Amino acid sequence: MEYAEHCAIPPQRGRSDFLRRHQRYGEIMRYLCALLVMLCWGLAFVPSAESWNLDGQERDRQAAVEAYEQSFEALHAWVETTMLECKTAVSLWQVSMALGSDGPARLDAGPDKVTTCIAQNRVEMYRRLGNLQAAPANIRTYPSTALQNYVDLAEGIFVNFLPRPLAGRVEDGGEYDQRFSRMEQALRASAEVVRERIRMMRR
Repeated sequence: MEYAEHCAIPPQRGRSDFLRRHQRYGEIMRYLCALLVMLCWGLAFVPSAESWNLDGQERDRQAAVEAYEQSFEALHAWVETTMLECKTAVSLWQVSMALGSDGPARLDAGPDKVTTCIAQNRVEMYRRLGNLQAAPANIRTYPSTALQNYVDLAEGIFVNFLPRPLAGRVEDGGEYDQRFSRMEQALRASAEVVRERIRMMRR
């Protein structure tokens, strides 16, 4: 009897242990449920394989557009610089002709200087244009019309306008220089149209 009374668990103590265990299990379950919710929430935002592939394609396209833009800017900078070089050769030849028959020899400014400048640089212009025409098909077609207009204008300056003095077609009163200036402005405006098309390709 004494032994039974000694070993018996007081009712109050038994209820306290039960409540503590129940509370502990409840905390564990809440933690597990919260962890499960967080896991499901995270999985909902994990991109699919298709999404990863599309992101990669977009990065490749943006890189191609950037390379295209750099090639065009390099072409335009070269065209502007080369036009001025050929224009300088024309102006020097004009000055040499004013000095008399030996003027070109004295200034080393014969007509061959002009024709060589124009012919060589026309070939170089098309070589540089090849860098743009070799761009990936998914971006090349969009600015093609604007780019072709730019190239036609640049070619017209090199082939048709710059050699005019060699054929004796020199405008009076500096009209040649004024027309050259207008053509420069037109070429820059055409370049800006190409830039706008490239900016639209980035969107």
